[in-house]
Amino acid sequence: MRLDPGLLGYKAPRLEAIYRDVLRQLKDVPRIESLSLVGSPPFGSYGTLGGPVTAEGSSPDPASTRIEVGIHVAGPRFFHAMGLSIVAGRDFEERDDASATPVAILSSAEAVRLFGSDRNAIGRRVIPPEELNSPPLQVVGVFDTGRTTPALKEERALYTTFLQRPPGRAMTLVVKTASAGDLQSIAEAVRKSIQKIDPVMPIAEIRKGEDHAAPELGAVRLTAEVAMLLGLVALTLASLGLYGVISYAVSVRTREIGIRLALGAHSTNVRALIIRQGMLLTAVGLVVGLIVSLMATPVLKSMLINLPATDPVTFVGVSALLVAIALAACYVPARRATRIDPIATLRAE
Repeated sequence: MRLDPGLLGYKAPRLEAIYRDVLRQLKDVPRIESLSLVGSPPFGSYGTLGGPVTAEGSSPDPASTRIEVGIHVAGPRFFHAMGLSIVAGRDFEERDDASATPVAILSSAEAVRLFGSDRNAIGRRVIPPEELNSPPLQVVGVFDTGRTTPALKEERALYTTFLQRPPGRAMTLVVKTASAGDLQSIAEAVRKSIQKIDPVMPIAEIRKGEDHAAPELGAVRLTAEVAMLLGLVALTLASLGLYGVISYAVSVRTREIGIRLALGAHSTNVRALIIRQGMLLTAVGLVVGLIVSLMATPVLKSMLINLPATDPVTFVGVSALLVAIALAACYVPARRATRIDPIATLRAE
């Protein structure tokens, strides 16, 4: 939910008071798990400040001045509300106000660049861009963007809290509910609570998370759907080819089967022999295919979201399907051949 009290001409002290009241009063709304505010959330196109960030005390590096780091402003518990993992340190809290040491939270990619690791960044200080007009900031946390989207995985970002710097004229209220079914009713409850704080508060863009994700992940989803369709086509062709090759290999052994039966072999034993040999060929093919698939996983990792490249369910499911098809391809022609009179088979050959 986008709140824009700046449209009413409110200045920094009034804006901060409104944002504080919003966070404080919405805590009493039932079924809200967590909430916070952010100037430019990781969805939409709200624009944000950017510039070089350097570690305090480090020697100037010309290459670092060309690295653009996104500068964002957020409220207490923002990362908890967004579901972003704090891998070192802590989230913003109410104690991070104007009387406390100026603090910041870095993305994991930026913490590693500046200090070598996530944990090394905690307690260190960074110098933000001059445009921020801020003293050095002490790093109190490092967050990991996770597998949300490939573009965010290497995000370079620095977050400050609006309790320590002038808040933006507009900020996005992020609310996390207990279940998706609560969203509509809670949206109305939140709107009413905000109108009690300021009856003329401009409120816009009330959206659920998936509404934001749809345009951001549209291209990724289209690629996934095309890849899934091509995968199904490949699996179908592989299944037809496997059935055809193995069933043909069994059918050409009709004369051999007839001879074995004429010499006294039991039909059950003959079918078991054919199936065993067919399954051996299938097993060799599966082993080779799985090895090649595992070797290709580095290429797939950059294209997958919230799914491991070596998904065991996929590997086991496809392997089981191919084994079942091979078993049918062995059994059906072998059963047909063993039910024919061996004398008739030998005469026909």
